[in-house]
Amino acid sequence: MAVDVSGLLPEPSGYTELLEQLKARVRTLQVRAARAANSELLLQLYWAVGRDILERQEQAGRGSRVIDRLAQDLRDPSLATLRVTAHRNEPRSRQGGHC
Repeated sequence: MAVDVSGLLPEPSGYTELLEQLKARVRTLQVRAARAANSELLLQLYWAVGRDILERQEQAGRGSRVIDRLAQDLRDPSLATLRVTAHRNEPRSRQGGHC
């Protein structure tokens, strides 16, 4: 058994490896949890944005080109993720908004 240099407790054999493995596992799960939470929040955001767009389009009437105008105006680089996802999922988001 090695002695901890801080003088607190003796360090059992293999303790350092176990500690590092546990730290790595905790860090990995923290990152996965943060990603899952972020994904859920983004999904909620996209549904809300889609719903708002559909409501506005219905209010403005057919041919108002609400989606075309928003697609043009939302080209702000800070919204790149929203823009790409919205463009890719637009037909599905229209369907989902009417369910």
